[in-house]
Amino acid sequence: MTRREPFESFRTRIGGLKVSELLGQFPESQAIVFNHFGASCFECPGKTEETVDLAIRVHESLAEEFYRDLAATLKIELKPEKPSPLKDRKT
Repeated sequence: MTRREPFESFRTRIGGLKVSELLGQFPESQAIVFNHFGASCFECPGKTEETVDLAIRVHESLAEEFYRDLAATLKIELKPEKPSPLKDRKT
Protein backbone atom coordinates (compact mmCIF):
# COMPACT_ATOMS: atom_id res chain seq x y z
CA MET A 1 0.00 0.00 0.00
CA THR A 2 1.29 3.45 -0.90
CA ARG A 3 1.23 6.22 1.68
CA ARG A 4 0.97 9.88 0.72
CA GLU A 5 3.06 12.54 2.40
CA PRO A 6 3.95 16.13 1.55
CA PHE A 7 7.45 16.45 0.10
CA GLU A 8 8.73 18.92 2.70
CA SER A 9 7.31 16.86 5.55
CA PHE A 10 9.10 13.75 4.24
CA ARG A 11 12.33 15.69 3.69
CA THR A 12 12.25 17.09 7.22
CA ARG A 13 11.44 13.72 8.79
CA ILE A 14 14.12 11.80 6.90
CA GLY A 15 16.74 14.55 6.57
CA GLY A 16 17.22 14.80 10.32
CA LEU A 17 17.98 11.10 10.72
CA LYS A 18 21.57 9.94 10.99
CA VAL A 19 22.58 7.86 7.97
CA SER A 20 22.92 4.83 10.26
CA GLU A 21 19.39 5.43 11.58
CA LEU A 22 18.02 5.61 8.04
CA LEU A 23 19.70 2.31 7.16
CA GLY A 24 18.53 0.70 10.41
CA GLN A 25 14.92 1.85 10.21
CA PHE A 26 14.58 1.36 6.45
CA PRO A 27 16.91 -1.45 5.28
CA GLU A 28 15.46 -1.08 1.79
CA SER A 29 17.15 2.34 1.62
CA GLN A 30 20.57 0.71 1.13
CA ALA A 31 20.38 0.83 -2.67
CA ILE A 32 19.45 4.52 -2.62
CA VAL A 33 22.30 5.35 -0.21
CA PHE A 34 24.71 3.36 -2.39
CA ASN A 35 23.55 5.07 -5.59
CA HIS A 36 23.69 8.60 -4.17
CA PHE A 37 26.56 8.42 -1.65
CA GLY A 38 28.68 5.48 -2.80
CA ALA A 39 29.83 2.24 -1.22
CA SER A 40 32.22 3.93 1.20
CA CYS A 41 29.26 5.31 3.14
CA PHE A 42 28.51 1.87 4.60
CA GLU A 43 31.93 1.59 6.26
CA CYS A 44 32.34 5.27 7.19
CA PRO A 45 32.33 5.94 10.94
CA GLY A 46 30.65 9.28 10.18
CA LYS A 47 27.40 7.54 9.29
CA THR A 48 26.54 7.46 12.99
CA GLU A 49 27.00 11.24 13.31
CA GLU A 50 26.12 12.54 9.83
CA THR A 51 22.50 13.38 9.09
CA VAL A 52 20.97 12.48 5.76
CA ASP A 53 20.80 16.19 4.85
CA LEU A 54 24.49 16.61 5.60
CA ALA A 55 25.38 13.46 3.65
CA ILE A 56 23.51 14.83 0.64
CA ARG A 57 25.61 18.00 0.76
CA VAL A 58 28.92 16.22 1.50
CA HIS A 59 28.42 13.77 -1.36
CA GLU A 60 27.13 16.52 -3.66
CA SER A 61 23.97 14.59 -4.36
CA LEU A 62 20.82 16.29 -5.60
CA ALA A 63 18.50 16.52 -2.60
CA GLU A 64 15.21 16.41 -4.46
CA GLU A 65 16.35 13.41 -6.53
CA PHE A 66 17.56 11.57 -3.41
CA TYR A 67 14.28 12.12 -1.53
CA ARG A 68 12.14 11.19 -4.55
CA ASP A 69 14.16 7.99 -5.12
CA LEU A 70 13.93 7.11 -1.44
CA ALA A 71 10.19 7.80 -1.31
CA ALA A 72 9.61 5.57 -4.33
CA THR A 73 11.60 2.78 -2.68
CA LEU A 74 9.64 3.19 0.56
CA LYS A 75 6.37 3.29 -1.42
CA ILE A 76 5.54 6.81 -0.32
CA GLU A 77 3.83 9.08 -2.81
CA LEU A 78 5.14 12.60 -2.36
CA LYS A 79 2.57 15.29 -2.84
CA PRO A 80 3.24 19.00 -3.17
CA GLU A 81 2.75 21.20 -0.16
CA LYS A 82 -0.48 23.14 -0.08
CA PRO A 83 0.24 26.67 -1.26
CA SER A 84 -0.08 29.36 1.33
CA PRO A 85 -2.97 31.73 0.54
CA LEU A 86 -0.70 34.63 1.53
CA LYS A 87 2.33 33.53 -0.47
CA ASP A 88 1.13 34.62 -3.92
CA ARG A 89 -0.98 37.50 -2.70
CA LYS A 90 -0.27 40.78 -4.42
CA THR A 91 -0.06 43.88 -2.32
